[in-house]
Amino acid sequence: NDLLNILEEGKFEIPELVRSNEPSVEIRAYDEGLRWPVTSGKVECRQFPFIAMTSNGEREFPAPFLRRCIRITVPEPTEAELGTIVNSHLQEHLSAEDQSEVHVLIGEFFKQRKTEQLATDQLLNAIFVVFGDGRAGLGPDRAEILKLLLKQLTTPQAT
Repeated sequence: NDLLNILEEGKFEIPELVRSNEPSVEIRAYDEGLRWPVTSGKVECRQFPFIAMTSNGEREFPAPFLRRCIRITVPEPTEAELGTIVNSHLQEHLSAEDQSEVHVLIGEFFKQRKTEQLATDQLLNAIFVVFGDGRAGLGPDRAEILKLLLKQLTTPQAT
């Protein structure tokens, strides 16, 4: 509801800056290293903001908030897309010798995800733990480690 109120009013306060002894404080903007003055801790929008949020469905948002949203469902990545994701995140941590085993693990994850709720970051974590930076598959403990890292997210066992 806080975000909904901010969007409705077009302004908000930064409590730490409201309490500050300085009448105006410069804060760093997100892009290009710019700095912006904030006077008396108050920030006001000049334009209606565009906000991108992601949700994995773990929480529900209030209807008044959802009415102001454009909702997009992003499909789960294909097996080939998972390979691209793994390479873009972990290529520098994986040896060329591990690539075939990593590809097999991606295939196993893809099949497992058809029947269980799994997140792509679980795959990334599993591959990094098992193969990253020269670990070469972790030997006999590999199966147990993968079982722990690739647990279904929606079961009591996942916690």
